Amino acid sequence: MTIETRYNVGDTAWVMVDEQAIEVAVIGVHTTCFIDENLKIFYNFDYTDFSAPPLIGLFEKDVYATKEELLKNL
Repeated sequence: MTIETRYNVGDTAWVMVDEQAIEVAVIGVHTTCFIDENLKIFYNFDYTDFSAPPLIGLFEKDVYATKEELLKNL
């Protein structure tokens, strides 16, 4: 099985945290493949926006390459 992720460790991305868009750095990528072959990709982040609450991580569907892409999908 080959698993392709949208982001790699070291990439930057945009996510929503407490109703604000913030830029994050990907520091971890985790995958889980269920018996029905449903694949879930989960990312861990680091960010310097200390006004945002702590964020452990998000599934790939909630992570965006640009701020504009994130805002368009709200």
